Amino acid sequence: MALVGEDDILILTADHGCDPSWTGTDHTREHIPVLIYGPKVKPGSLGHRETFADIGQTLASYFWYVADGLR
Repeated sequence: MALVGEDDILILTADHGCDPSWTGTDHTREHIPVLIYGPKVKPGSLGHRETFADIGQTLASYFWYVADGLR
């Protein structure tokens, strides 16, 4: 964490959760972590989310990106 700069953002997440008691190979109901750290990141809970799209939107907002170019 000491190497995270003033304008850096560190995001730790996973692509899917798997129930360790499930005998199959399919993805299961388990939630995944989303941990975001940086000097300019406001602390708080994201609550329950239905999609990974929130991660992309968060990054786009953080870096001031809009669909038709940069702000």
